[in-house]
Amino acid sequence: MTIEVANKSCAKAIADIYAPYCAPDCYISFESSAPDVVEMEARIEALNSKFPFLLYKDGDKIVGYAYASPHNARAAYDWSSNVSIYLDQSFKGRGIGRALYSCLFDTMANLGYYNLYAGITLPNPSSEGIHKAMGFKQVAVYEKVGFKNGAWRDVLWLVLALRNHKDEQPEPVLPFADYLISDQKAFATMDGCLWRYIDKQT
Repeated sequence: MTIEVANKSCAKAIADIYAPYCAPDCYISFESSAPDVVEMEARIEALNSKFPFLLYKDGDKIVGYAYASPHNARAAYDWSSNVSIYLDQSFKGRGIGRALYSCLFDTMANLGYYNLYAGITLPNPSSEGIHKAMGFKQVAVYEKVGFKNGAWRDVLWLVLALRNHKDEQPEPVLPFADYLISDQKAFATMDGCLWRYIDKQT
């Protein structure tokens, strides 16, 4: 297993994995068209300083990715984050999703986050299955919240609590860029995950 931090050079492979989920005949993503490489580069860059954007590689091939993103921009939400995961269609059912999510969740806990949220367009039993297996609990269903592929779609929202909540001011969350080791292209083992830091300029 190799899990690495994404950079802009990975954008094409990530865009290729994501594209089928955006297709008009697929309702999993509510995007109406797949982002191109330039747009995916911008998304990676926008997230990478504060949030983990992780890749799963089978040899040199990127076969899945998972990332965290803001739950809401207002300050009181700073300790909550949304999470997403996408896999190459031909690599599902091999434990890749669990491996990616395990690394992502461990990292988010170490950064100081309390709550992780995931939204799933229904029906999607495989996505529901992995999230519930990883400890997520249902919060709500947004009924008929989006229209795609000829029908109104419901979205299930789930939450995973990473730590106990106390009625005291929590410590500020740590930006992901500060969490990474400083030596470029170095390896380090943290919480059972194999990391490779790739300079953004490469």
